[in-house]
Amino acid sequence: MLKIATEPEQRQGSALMIWWDGDGAATPCGPRGWLAIDPKGLCGESGFDFVNIFCNPDFALATAPGRLVRQATVVAEVAGLERKRLLQWILSYAGISAAWTSRDGDDPKLALSVAEAAAPDLNQ
Repeated sequence: MLKIATEPEQRQGSALMIWWDGDGAATPCGPRGWLAIDPKGLCGESGFDFVNIFCNPDFALATAPGRLVRQATVVAEVAGLERKRLLQWILSYAGISAAWTSRDGDDPKLALSVAEAAAPDLNQ
């Protein structure tokens, strides 16, 4: 997975600030509008910031047959990303998430299920 994420010839576009933690708890809407809580100050491909859409739903949604593939197609098209590259980021992030979850003594089943859903579609 690390190879997929770091191969220079695979990089898409120029590097820019990415957030890393764009889940629902980190994006409250207040009187000033939507806020980005706890940005990590990282630089990378914009496609990386979309992975939370795929990796942070509940288990039933994450594992719904065909959901990840359909959603990746829509996100890639709307965001102007290569679908394969988005799937590579999803797979890489899911692997990182599984490792962190395991390290913390929790069940990595959700992250591994996301990775299993993303991996087969990389060759299409």
